[in-house]
Amino acid sequence: MNLRLTCLAAIIAAIATPAFAKAPTNPDWAQARKDMQAARIEAAPPITATVGDADSFNRHVKFIGLISTGFIYVLPDCSVDSTGPLGPEDHCVLTNAAPGITNFTINDAGRMLIPAKTANSLFCHNQTSIVTYAFGNDTGAYQPNARIVLTPNYVIQNAALNDPSMIDPNTGLPFNGQFTTSLAGIRHARSLQAGEHQTERDNTTRACIAGLVSKQNLRDGYGLTDAQIKTFFNSDTIITMNLVGQTQLVDFATVNYGTRFYGDER
Repeated sequence: MNLRLTCLAAIIAAIATPAFAKAPTNPDWAQARKDMQAARIEAAPPITATVGDADSFNRHVKFIGLISTGFIYVLPDCSVDSTGPLGPEDHCVLTNAAPGITNFTINDAGRMLIPAKTANSLFCHNQTSIVTYAFGNDTGAYQPNARIVLTPNYVIQNAALNDPSMIDPNTGLPFNGQFTTSLAGIRHARSLQAGEHQTERDNTTRACIAGLVSKQNLRDGYGLTDAQIKTFFNSDTIITMNLVGQTQLVDFATVNYGTRFYGDER
């Protein structure tokens, strides 16, 4: 009996160990955990058992603005011969030679102002990406980590956050008039055999759940009091989009993001 149990334990360990061993060593695992943690505020549990969000329940929806980036190119050559003339909001990211990794951040890729008293309790979003990218492996050897990762983050500026005694619980520092949040972007990764190429287009929309900003996440995620939240929605808000990216073994990519905002009428 003991021998049977020992053999059974060994078989279970042999089956189970690979699945658990992959998680800590997979280079995307840590980022996947960060993505889930970032989504906690937006996907927060309902605050009431009946309607889910009592602050916005039964209020009319009002469109309140749009952020749109220019055209963003990710290329090994950013000359005008390659990109054509760039507009004032366009950008070109110069990639490192394969199989090197290219990390980049485009600050102030888009911006908008939401006037004071525009919404009652939340700024909702429809974030749409139009991205075409091509993986390519001309290194002459198998490559395990071709990838493209694009994450828009949003800087929220509001005078209600100017009080130096107000601390952002996510940073441990004063808000200094603003905080930064993010929405899920795109993430594609695969291995490439020598000489392999693949071109894809990603055209998706990330729609509102609890809102990019809401009374709920200001209270539960950032620790604002009811009085501070009231001041927040009674003040102008500037939203700036930054785009954070990483590519590896990408021949080219073209990127455009647009985010439409709407809120609940007062």
